[in-house]
Amino acid sequence: MLLRVLACSTSPGDWRTFRGDVDFIRRPAFPYVPSGDICGIVMQVDGSCPRFRVGDCVVATWTETPLGGMAEYAVVDCQLAIPKPTGLSVVEAAALPNSSLHALDVLREANVTPGER
Repeated sequence: MLLRVLACSTSPGDWRTFRGDVDFIRRPAFPYVPSGDICGIVMQVDGSCPRFRVGDCVVATWTETPLGGMAEYAVVDCQLAIPKPTGLSVVEAAALPNSSLHALDVLREANVTPGER
């Protein structure tokens, strides 16, 4: 599925790559386009993906490299996409797949309970 990228988010993996703090197995080949989490508009979709139509706004992620969210357009597997939740901006929605899970992990690790500040 081809998306016109409206927003993307960076993850801890992106930041490690930016710093050069990656081992030789995960080192990206250049040219490299970072970010694996995006929100965008469906520009093209084939019959293997009946859930989405051209014009739909979706949130998507990748499970393998190359990534490529920091680009104008991205090709993603429609199985790794969901409709953008209503009530969220495209920027907020782009943070859902990966970055929000890292934030949740931090809260769980700190044993934060509901209502605690």
